[in-house]
Amino acid sequence: MTLSSLVYSDYRNNSLNLNNRGSIGAISIFNFLDLVMYYLLIVTIVVILLLVGIIWSTNRNVFSIRLFRENYVIEILWIVLRSLILTLIGIRSINLLYSLEEINEGVLTVKIVGVQWYWIYSIVDYKGNSVTFDSYTLSDDEISLFRLIEVDNRLYLRILTRIRLLVTSLDVILSWAIRSLGIKIDAVPCRLNGGNLFILRESSYIGYCSELCGINLSKMNIVVKGVTPTEYIKWFVSQ
Repeated sequence: MTLSSLVYSDYRNNSLNLNNRGSIGAISIFNFLDLVMYYLLIVTIVVILLLVGIIWSTNRNVFSIRLFRENYVIEILWIVLRSLILTLIGIRSINLLYSLEEINEGVLTVKIVGVQWYWIYSIVDYKGNSVTFDSYTLSDDEISLFRLIEVDNRLYLRILTRIRLLVTSLDVILSWAIRSLGIKIDAVPCRLNGGNLFILRESSYIGYCSELCGINLSKMNIVVKGVTPTEYIKWFVSQ
């Protein structure tokens, strides 16, 4: 499946009306959620049918009641069905977890350091060129729109590019999370966590710290701007 067809199918099959997915990881996570919902629907239908059968047989003769209450075949089939569904969910979830946690060499490496109460970003490309900057959430006096969301320095990243993320913290436990990109990486002091990111389209992606990291938790916002390679080079040179 090509990237264009993957993005189109994502817009078309957003059955739960969740956020539009902006990365391959987010599409995989949300598709897994849809799959689990289908399994849940199958289990719900089977349970309702069995309950209706028991209620209906209550007003019948003893043989009909015994058909549901003392039928070992139904019990065995029900155990096999549940085991099969749990096995399918387990296999799919393990594959998804390993694919999300695998850290590969990317074209860009983004080092993210959490500090009370802002983010430090350092971008390094495959040629060794780097840029480092801080990102603070703007106060009410500095903005008139998107209160407690907009930051002074957005993180610009190239679309359709494999990006490696390295996340840590200097003081408290934080979490660098962007739901629409399927990213949630804990920033723990003295520990380096990582992840992969492959942005599919141009857009602004809003995130936040999802840990109860302290008094200024609302100041730990994240804004990632997915741009084309040309726009990214212009931004990188201007830093």
